[in-house]
Amino acid sequence: MSDIYLSIVLNHASSFGRIKKTIRHIARQTALHDLELILVSNASNASDLDISELNQIPNWKQVVLPKVPYGAIGWAAGINASAGQAVVLAEDHSFPEPRWAEVLIQRQKQGFQVVAPRVLNGNPGTLVSWANFQLTFIEFYLPQASGEAERGPGHNSSYDKKALLSMDGDLATWLVSEWVLHEAMKARGYRIFLDVDIATHHVNLSKLGALFRHSFYGGRIIGSERSKSWPLPRRLFQAAAFPLVPLLRTYRLLKWLNRKEARSEVRFLEAFPFTLAALVCHAAGEAAGYLFGEGQVMAIYQAFEISRIDYVIDQELNLLLEDFVA
Repeated sequence: MSDIYLSIVLNHASSFGRIKKTIRHIARQTALHDLELILVSNASNASDLDISELNQIPNWKQVVLPKVPYGAIGWAAGINASAGQAVVLAEDHSFPEPRWAEVLIQRQKQGFQVVAPRVLNGNPGTLVSWANFQLTFIEFYLPQASGEAERGPGHNSSYDKKALLSMDGDLATWLVSEWVLHEAMKARGYRIFLDVDIATHHVNLSKLGALFRHSFYGGRIIGSERSKSWPLPRRLFQAAAFPLVPLLRTYRLLKWLNRKEARSEVRFLEAFPFTLAALVCHAAGEAAGYLFGEGQVMAIYQAFEISRIDYVIDQELNLLLEDFVA
């Protein structure tokens, strides 16, 4: 165990079959002996394990919680139980390429506190998926060269553990909205690196209603987290400006998609009606977060992240599961 550098934390919130594909991708890592897998299980399903699958990974252990109400709680528990100098969050719907862990380790050893891979669309056949992907991962898809970045992709970035644990406040709260976490880490002088030579294939929401709900709830959480220390006048001003946010984010999308080939590759024009509607939902959610705080949306929002099977169309279930598990 002394050789472990990278700890991979994966939530096991329902059946083992739903995380089997992610585990198989971890087992194929070229740096397999430098990593450990930490499986964070609900007490109710802690015995639902396929040991033959897990034993393909030389170092793995299980952390059992009475309940994993949402992803950030599980990730925080796994990080606190980890042996690695660096930690990376894994998901049931994100499938890393074989050199992913190897390069994350190399970059962490070079002194970066956050390291991120390129993110590819794991279900590119639907326009709703492309809309969700454009809103969440487009800046991590397009860069042609590796280099320092303003932030990494949420739930798909690795962290120097000491730097992560040095952040003031509750770890699980930070992991809810990693864009806010990365802003705070940058402000502290920590460095973020995006490496385009490695990638993970991320399966996105492909049900339309799920896209709109995810956007609104995500916006509300981000608005609440960003504005916790703001005085009331600033929160009111930011909330009142929410109609401008979809326009600003569309402008940023077009800046990233500054080549016709890039716009075609991500089906920008075809998906734009869904993208714009989701941007409006996200902006309205942010305004609600500024005015009213998080409310009771956390558990609802996090369900999108730990049970992705429920939010993709039937034709894409095979992209999530090695074998379908109801």
